[in-house]
Amino acid sequence: MSIDPLLSESNSLVPFALQHLAGMDRQRLLATLTQPRSGEIEKFFGQPPDHATQARFTGLSSEQTFQQALTYLEVCADSAKRNGLPLAPKQGVALDVGCGWGRVTQLLKMFFEVDRLHGVDVMDQALDLCAKSGIGAHWHHTHFWPPSGFKDESVDRIFAYSVFSHLSEDNSDAWVREFQRILRPGGIAFLTTRHPSFFSYLQQLKKDRANLPDFARGAAAAFDDLPKYLDRYEKGEFCFDPMGSGGNGLTAVYGEAVIPPDYVRSRWGKYFSHTEYIDPPGRGYFDQSTIVLIKR
Repeated sequence: MSIDPLLSESNSLVPFALQHLAGMDRQRLLATLTQPRSGEIEKFFGQPPDHATQARFTGLSSEQTFQQALTYLEVCADSAKRNGLPLAPKQGVALDVGCGWGRVTQLLKMFFEVDRLHGVDVMDQALDLCAKSGIGAHWHHTHFWPPSGFKDESVDRIFAYSVFSHLSEDNSDAWVREFQRILRPGGIAFLTTRHPSFFSYLQQLKKDRANLPDFARGAAAAFDDLPKYLDRYEKGEFCFDPMGSGGNGLTAVYGEAVIPPDYVRSRWGKYFSHTEYIDPPGRGYFDQSTIVLIKR
């Protein structure tokens, strides 16, 4: 699905998007997001941080980082449509978990009313950036472990881009069970994890460790025994390495994770009535797999 029908055919666009954005193709929307913002566009989307700050969170900046976020939402929308559900129900409540500086939250503002849109992160620095950006939405600090603070069956959609690509098995499982608790019937959680091609990418990083950008150094330290983890992946086992977590007590929670589809079906299928595992679409700088968890 291209962003054009995602905008023009959706019946859940907020009034601003209906008036100013519906009918835009992908390139026009990207230009709107990445060119200097002013007037109504700035008031609605807010202002992104400087390029260096953007890259520190995602490894990308400007048009590339928004291409990645748009592609993620396109994948989410396609999955929802296949399952007879909207990306954004009318009057729906959405969480952007691990919101970072708010790039996905900005895009979700096109579909969710600001008082029903919540950004969640463990990093105070990220939440400060979001609050200062003028995006709007509600910002929530959370701890590394549940509970989230949201009530039972109070949320319709959960978006978690590049979060479960870093969490340990126990922590991931705890959050998936928390999502099951807070989602309403018909609710969907859209998570992403590393695709197995990440192992090949690491091989290249390890060959050139001395010349890596800062954001790639943690990943380069992970999964040193690649054959062992490839074997575990093929057996459907959760692959996690805390190397690169930065220490400070995070090694039991945070690092690099590659979650196989068999694991999603066998483990998280116990909590959700339907699961999907979607390989990267090969476009828009989006190189992670998408895990879809639906609560009927």
